[in-house]
Amino acid sequence: MLMTYHELISLVDAGVIENVQPQQINAASIEITLGDIVLVEDISSVCDLTRKEAPRLRPLEREADGSWILHPGDFVLASTEQVFNLPHHVAAEYKLKSSLARSGLQHLLAGWCDPGWHGATLTLELINVTRGTSIRIRSGMPI
Repeated sequence: MLMTYHELISLVDAGVIENVQPQQINAASIEITLGDIVLVEDISSVCDLTRKEAPRLRPLEREADGSWILHPGDFVLASTEQVFNLPHHVAAEYKLKSSLARSGLQHLLAGWCDPGWHGATLTLELINVTRGTSIRIRSGMPI
């Protein structure tokens, strides 16, 4: 069940989701923003899924203007600015903004927050799926 605008305002006012401005609350969603942590895949690594390994990651270097550039095929893990403190009766689902998807940015299908998830930012699994266009992202941008 989706929550209404007024239910979302109540959650934000109660501190369930921290770092949300009133203009980020929509009719049935809250617009989250990109945080300060962006890690990019080290393309020389091998991960063994039978050992539950993950790709080796390193911090993505910022450009002079503070942005990050995702080149075609880049896979990154990034944080949100928002901190989630979900009560035991509320789950949340993350979906990428459609305007970003139309630009070639894709979010993998791990955008789920279980009830009771507390005191953490959301980890975004982003990939530039374009064949020849780099994508600039910035801390604080709606994602």
